Amino acid sequence: MGSIPQRTWRHLPLYYRVLEVVEAKGGRCRLDEVLNELRKEDAAITLPEVLKAVMKLEMQGIIGVNIQGEDKLELELLQNP
Repeated sequence: MGSIPQRTWRHLPLYYRVLEVVEAKGGRCRLDEVLNELRKEDAAITLPEVLKAVMKLEMQGIIGVNIQGEDKLELELLQNP
């Protein structure tokens, strides 16, 4: 028999949780803040997973992403979904 996977299914899609964190931070926050909040719930969440969720929200025009220096991204809520 195979081993049981370590991760379980999320109740909400990751992009939705990213949006909730940005909203909870007043509509503007840094990517590292979002990642830290999400890791409180699931320590296995990776930066590439979060970046993919952020890109999805950016492409839909829900959040904007600003570069605030090397490896520092700021997320800003543009509209409510």
